[in-house]
Amino acid sequence: MTQPFKKSTFPIWFVFVVPLAGGLAGAGLGTLVHQLQLPLYLDSILTIVVTIHFGLLPGLLTALVTNGILSITGQVLFPFVCCNALTAIITWLFMRRGWIDDLGGYVWLGVTTGVANGFIGSVLAYIIYSGVTSVHGIDRLVMGLIATGQSVLTAVFWSGMATNMVDKLVSAMVAYLTYDRVARWVRQANGLAHSDGQN
Repeated sequence: MTQPFKKSTFPIWFVFVVPLAGGLAGAGLGTLVHQLQLPLYLDSILTIVVTIHFGLLPGLLTALVTNGILSITGQVLFPFVCCNALTAIITWLFMRRGWIDDLGGYVWLGVTTGVANGFIGSVLAYIIYSGVTSVHGIDRLVMGLIATGQSVLTAVFWSGMATNMVDKLVSAMVAYLTYDRVARWVRQANGLAHSDGQN
């Protein structure tokens, strides 16, 4: 796979327009799973894609816009923006290290972000919300584990770990499968932007 473009080749408006578009799309996916009450998130797909193709700052802004919209509309709780931002940082580090040049690299990206998000998300859910957020489908999984005799802490931890592992693996696979198409679009958009700027 080709490497992402250097940030210096992008017009400054890319840094704002791309995260806005990515954030809106990410919020749309988050809204879909919220309406279906699935124990997934799907709010980090565009964060990963934008970070891979545009860099860390646009990735972080995408995470902020995504979770900001979902928080304003009452679908997630804003402190969990930390998880999406962590996904952008981990993705950027993988890119810097050259660790996602093939399918295996993307699988490891999904596993790493899944474990990191599962841990941080569980800590936030337990400390701030006593384990039950009252806004997300994962609450049913937590309550189900508690009903089997698990402690709240155990239920929150394993629910967060399991759902994040699946969610982030799906997100990483989407980023892998769409890489070439997005890369072509970025090259075309970048060329048009510079052509317009010279006119």
